[in-house]
Amino acid sequence: MATTYVQVPSEDIIGLLESKGFTPVEGIGAFRTKELVYERAHEENPAVRIRVYTSVGKGQVVARRRAKDSIKVCTVVVGRSKTFGIGKFPRVHRTGSAKKVLDRMLGRMRDAYKRGTDWIREQKIKDVMLA
Repeated sequence: MATTYVQVPSEDIIGLLESKGFTPVEGIGAFRTKELVYERAHEENPAVRIRVYTSVGKGQVVARRRAKDSIKVCTVVVGRSKTFGIGKFPRVHRTGSAKKVLDRMLGRMRDAYKRGTDWIREQKIKDVMLA
């Protein structure tokens, strides 16, 4: 049975993100994007952030049309002079139903937060070993 593409209303995507404490980000460094990007700082270390590239174009009512893009989730560390990635996760394809898409998105966001937690703990262990 083939999976079918579904349009997910932007208000559903944004509503989920905002309910989980994500806020919109404008102009990320040299990478300027045409889609809405949301992020949330990790509670243990605000330099560690979970970012969601929504595939919702600025000013659009629904996510981009089929085969144009997918929702992407990653974990980054934002420093004074540079930002680097510490976690990249499978894309969230808009197939099945809107609820399934949002459920998969939430799962990736949780995976990204867990990666941030693991990275923070790894840094603490390195600090102890170097001391």
